[in-house]
Amino acid sequence: MSNSPDAGATGPLGLSIKLNGSLIPENTMITSVRIDKDIGRIPEAMVAIQSEGVEIEEFAEVDSDEFKIGSDIEIATYYGDETEAMVFKGIVVNTRLRMDSQRGTSLELFCRDKSMKLTEVRKSVKYNEKKDSDIITAIIDDAGLQSVVEPTTLTWDQLRVDSSDWDFLRLLADRNGLLVKVDAGKITVNAPDLSKKAALTVTLGVDIITYDATIDSQRMIERATYIAWNSTTQTVVTGAEAQMTDPSIGNTAASIIAGVLGPREMTTPIGADTSDAALKSFAKARMMRAGLDAIYGSCSFIGSGAIAPGDMLEIKNASDRFSGVAFVSGLTNQIEGGSWTTRVRMGLPLDWVSDTPRLARPQASGIATPVPGLQIGVVVKRHEDPDNKDRIQIKLPLLSDDPETLVWARMGTPYATSDAGIQFLPEINDEVLVGFLHDDPNAPVILGSLHNATAARPLEATEDNFIKMIITPEKLKIEFDDEKKILSLETPGGHSIVLDDDGTAIKLTDSNGNTITLDDKGITLDSTSDITLNASGKIDVTAGQDASITGANVTCDGAEAFTGKGGATAEVSASGQTTIKGAMVMIN
Repeated sequence: MSNSPDAGATGPLGLSIKLNGSLIPENTMITSVRIDKDIGRIPEAMVAIQSEGVEIEEFAEVDSDEFKIGSDIEIATYYGDETEAMVFKGIVVNTRLRMDSQRGTSLELFCRDKSMKLTEVRKSVKYNEKKDSDIITAIIDDAGLQSVVEPTTLTWDQLRVDSSDWDFLRLLADRNGLLVKVDAGKITVNAPDLSKKAALTVTLGVDIITYDATIDSQRMIERATYIAWNSTTQTVVTGAEAQMTDPSIGNTAASIIAGVLGPREMTTPIGADTSDAALKSFAKARMMRAGLDAIYGSCSFIGSGAIAPGDMLEIKNASDRFSGVAFVSGLTNQIEGGSWTTRVRMGLPLDWVSDTPRLARPQASGIATPVPGLQIGVVVKRHEDPDNKDRIQIKLPLLSDDPETLVWARMGTPYATSDAGIQFLPEINDEVLVGFLHDDPNAPVILGSLHNATAARPLEATEDNFIKMIITPEKLKIEFDDEKKILSLETPGGHSIVLDDDGTAIKLTDSNGNTITLDDKGITLDSTSDITLNASGKIDVTAGQDASITGANVTCDGAEAFTGKGGATAEVSASGQTTIKGAMVMIN
């Protein structure tokens, strides 16, 4: 069994504070020290120092180089002859002077772990074929901090957009069911181990000062499901998880707590093409937290440096329903008035860092850094999609000025089906409008192209807007006139087809000036040169009224026979010589 926090608490309480490696002066009056450490948060400490500045008009502590902002700080405590317990190590990031007529003058040092350098500065980065654990490790290592990261299995292409290193690594940890713990510049990212031995044992009526625990069914879920659309198979991909870890406190199973309000399933859609293995991983990460969210609370006892976030705390004699081994998600060490109290926080909220207290689902489904609104894209490449998904490569100039930040986006069209559709791909360097499914930066879609001052419209806009047009860069054109109901097709060489409802005509013109006109007068063929009719079979010419052929020379030649016949009369005449020949000429 683990020790009680009282076991080593013999003798007077000692406090050791070092700034830049040196102990602070012995005559420094420390009035209080508070240290907060939580999973997923950067540790912080507050040191309050009493000064006599008002009375003697001197501010030795306030003006001392020892207490200046930016100093390294170490805080340790001990009882009697016991070994010091290091409870905080970091840097002074904030100093505050407070004056009060009753309490006098005090200097407050606000301190954070050095991992604070990962915050505030936002970046956009493209990660190609990287595991989440490798990205997390690289972020920590690049900041000059120590890292211990549990390996993940899935490999991704992903675009990180406008987020700090700290927020992004926590997001990656959340979606893999990992927890982020920070201590003395070392960041540990791993799954909770609920089976490990308790770091301390506390007993109600013996060493527990306060105990406050809650069994809560209000946010419990029985199942987490993530779904995505697979653009290759054209099917919905699903990953679900219903297994929930039972609370190690008390005798109430997680399934009973979750069932109080009936079966409830958290279903979350993902915008990007995502495998069922990844979706299952997301769902499993959600359900990991569900069991730890069933029972939560706090417990305080005499100060101890033997416990930290991520440890287990055994609680005894608090009834069958509230005794057991609790997961410690955070703690506060308060040192004041010669006493030291540790207050631990038990349980882990269901929320991920990406969740927000809004009605709507988190942007980008809580598994990526979201892209707000629509974005401007510039076309880089139309072919050679490495995944053969008919995507177009674009750059996003407002999200990143790095020329290497290129993404492959799906192309939205009015009609797309197997081996058919409307294909109007943008040109290289064209400006396009890009949207992101569920605000997910890994699911870009080109929604359309944009005209601009450089790439102007081919037709000036008018108030009535009767003329619509499709025209290619080489001036192949289809024009629609809604006023006169005219549809025109034109080539740059002068070929055209005009279907004219206003003039009740159809006219075909070639680049040589030849025309065919169909109108209320009939059909007219106009040629600038010859007209030739050839048929491998018969040619029949029939007119309901008169038919005439006029030419400088008219020849009718029958290879086998020639017949000329008039139903009522027939005449063969010429202003000059008339010749009728045949092997035998018969005149009735």
